Amino acid sequence: MDPFVANPSLITSGDGWTEHISKEGRKYYYNTLTQESQWGKPLSLQTPEEAQILLKTGWQEFSSADGKSYWFHSATKRSVWNTPKEVEEMLKSLKEEREDWPQFKTKDEAKTFLVKLFELKKFPPRISWENASKILESDRRWSCFSILTRGERKQTFAEYMGSRGKRAAEEERQKRKKAKDLMVQNLLDWKELSFKTTYIDVADRFHFEEWWTWMQESERDDFFQEWMFDNEQMFKDKIKQRRRDDVAMLEEILEQNPTEFPFQKKWSEVKEQLLSHPKLQNMMKIDVLQVWEEWVRHGYEQERKQRQAHNFRRERKRRDAFRELLQDAIDKGELSSRTEWASFVRRVEGDARYTAMVGQSGSTPRELFTDAVERLKHHHDNLKHLLKRAAEKAGLDLKDPTLSFNQFYEVVRGLEDVKNINVLHVKNVFESLKGSGELQSSKSSVAHADNKQRNSRSSRHDEASSSSSSSSSSSSSSSSSSSSKAEGRDKERSDRDRDRDRERDKEREKDRDRNRDKTEDSRSRKLHKSYHDRSSSRAREAARDADGEQPRKRRNVEEDRRRRH
Repeated sequence: MDPFVANPSLITSGDGWTEHISKEGRKYYYNTLTQESQWGKPLSLQTPEEAQILLKTGWQEFSSADGKSYWFHSATKRSVWNTPKEVEEMLKSLKEEREDWPQFKTKDEAKTFLVKLFELKKFPPRISWENASKILESDRRWSCFSILTRGERKQTFAEYMGSRGKRAAEEERQKRKKAKDLMVQNLLDWKELSFKTTYIDVADRFHFEEWWTWMQESERDDFFQEWMFDNEQMFKDKIKQRRRDDVAMLEEILEQNPTEFPFQKKWSEVKEQLLSHPKLQNMMKIDVLQVWEEWVRHGYEQERKQRQAHNFRRERKRRDAFRELLQDAIDKGELSSRTEWASFVRRVEGDARYTAMVGQSGSTPRELFTDAVERLKHHHDNLKHLLKRAAEKAGLDLKDPTLSFNQFYEVVRGLEDVKNINVLHVKNVFESLKGSGELQSSKSSVAHADNKQRNSRSSRHDEASSSSSSSSSSSSSSSSSSSSKAEGRDKERSDRDRDRDRERDKEREKDRDRNRDKTEDSRSRKLHKSYHDRSSSRAREAARDADGEQPRKRRNVEEDRRRRH
């Protein structure tokens, strides 16, 4: 029988079995009587130890082609290279059986070795003394315990079995506890575990584990059901975390592919593309929809903010351009503290820097014009006070009708504060000084004259003019304070513009909420009216039926009366 080769027999038995070596170097066995061959050693060729090992453990030793020994289990068909633990214990027990035990001199010593013999025999848990003694009598070491009476041997056996039962129960309890711990650990490591997982699913996955057999079927099932019930919150948290991870994944996909998924697209246009994405296969459809809605809302919100920022920058540039227009007019002498808005508009109505400001939100052209005029008035007051003092110091008589502007300008033009001032502004101050009749050198008379001159200009600036002309020293400090206030008004107006934009956005949100509430109220009123109309209709029909029933009854009564007559 290939690959067997009929080499000379190494071992023979009386029933025809012989041991041979194949051409691969493996041992095989051939029966000369039945013409059969096999790899495993026949029972007739096995040693007593090999026979007992095969009978009690199911393991049998074989040799591979390279001469290396391995063990094969006849029931489970499992093979291992190393000697199984059961075989090692069996070999140890057989070796101890061959040992010669001495005749014991004391009963305590005899009882100690008797317990050892009980352990070597590995009796089943519920074996009786009679059956155990039969097994012990076949052991040649049993005769060593002649010092003990049969009753003492039985008592020792009972104590041993009781103690072993307790140890076995504790070992079993520890084994079941360890099995539960291992089961929990494996469940926690199972990524596919969910609140829908059944015991059958668990059994299909873990039935091959060693710890699976450490508990009874009913105990495993009950423990699994209790564990699932106790960890319900864990599953809820696990689901929430998975949903959060899916949402984060989808948000990352949208952010990394803005051109593929622009927020201007409709849900119907991207639905199939998102739901079929390989990374979103386990994501709930409602979560995909909600993330897309948030993506669209965020996109339009960013677009609105960008548009708002663009408009703000454009309006700011227009305001800056109009301020440049005002400054150009001041430099040219076309704008002074006495310039009226109407006359200024007629001069600049064709300028693009003015027309761009018309109708713009925020500060109006007139407000910016008013601020510029206010600054000019404060500057005019300061310059007036300065030039007056210079004229008085030079000995000029401002009451002299023959005093010309050229004479006045020749005196004050050398002042440091006058060098960079337009001559027209200096002339306006000169005319103001000449027209006011301020000749007194005292501070109180100067303040009174300034106050009177300002009151004649415009009632709109009464309070500012009177405060600036109360005294020469207080005029200077008031002018600088008012100037700083005027500079601060620009910043306040910019802040006011931003606040106005924010308030406008809030009002739009409120309008949308009010419109939504109105729509819902209207729908509710329509439903209520429809219900009321149906109820009223049924009531009218019932009333008509009732009204028609009464004449019918009267007619029937009259007909009965006529028949009786």
